[in-house]
Amino acid sequence: MKISSVCLQLKASTFEEAVFEMLESLNLNENQTNSIAALVIDRESKATTCVGNQVAFPHCKTTEISGIKIVFGRKDEPIMFGSEKDKKVKLIFMIISSISEIREHLRVLSSLAKPLKNKEKILEL
Repeated sequence: MKISSVCLQLKASTFEEAVFEMLESLNLNENQTNSIAALVIDRESKATTCVGNQVAFPHCKTTEISGIKIVFGRKDEPIMFGSEKDKKVKLIFMIISSISEIREHLRVLSSLAKPLKNKEKILEL
């Protein structure tokens, strides 16, 4: 598993802004960025990807890319995140995968989520 992009000082003040800022780091074209952002935001509106400890894993599957892209974003101050407005996050792992990569998509989600349930691991980030 390889992180595609890292955004250590996110400027975003909302979840939606964070999604766009993180997608911009992938140097996609405008149509890809808008399409993927819409998918991620829609997915988050249905069920939060916040897993506690101020960590979230927004994700989607799309035809806009091939393979899997993982973008890590960090905020110094937490932002309200997704459908549950009482959730605040500082660490965001956005996972975007092609529709053909469903198994790998689930493997990546699982392999990222397990260690980040540990507060000591989170403090390292």
